[in-house]
Amino acid sequence: MVGESYHQEELHKIAGDRLANGEKVVFTALIVPEPANPYDPNAIMVIADGVGQIGHLPREHAVEYGGVAKYLSSREAVGVCEGWLTGGIPDRAPNIGAMLCIDDASALEMRLRDMLPLR
Repeated sequence: MVGESYHQEELHKIAGDRLANGEKVVFTALIVPEPANPYDPNAIMVIADGVGQIGHLPREHAVEYGGVAKYLSSREAVGVCEGWLTGGIPDRAPNIGAMLCIDDASALEMRLRDMLPLR
C-alpha cells in the first residue's frame, strides 16, 4: 500500500495499543476503484471497514487489478480482503503501515466471473 503516512490517525484507531504490545492487528479492507481521482484515473482506494480510507494500492498494482476493479464496479460491488498493520512501535518504527492479502489479479478475475456472472 501507499499513502499510509497521510492516514496515521485512522491506522491508530485500528491499532489501539495492540501493535505496541506486540500483537498482530488484522482488519477488513475494502478495495474501491477511484476513477475520479485527479492524480490517477486507475487509482484504487483502500478503506478499513468502520474506520475510513487508509491509503491506495501502488500505481502498478492498481493497473494490474484494473480489470477486477472494473468488473466489480459494473456490478456495484467492492472487493474485500484481510489486511494487517505493521510498525507502530515507539522508538523503532513509530509510523503504522498496512499490508493486504489479495490473490493474483488474473486468478481473482476468473473467480469473480464465476461468482458474479453477467446477467
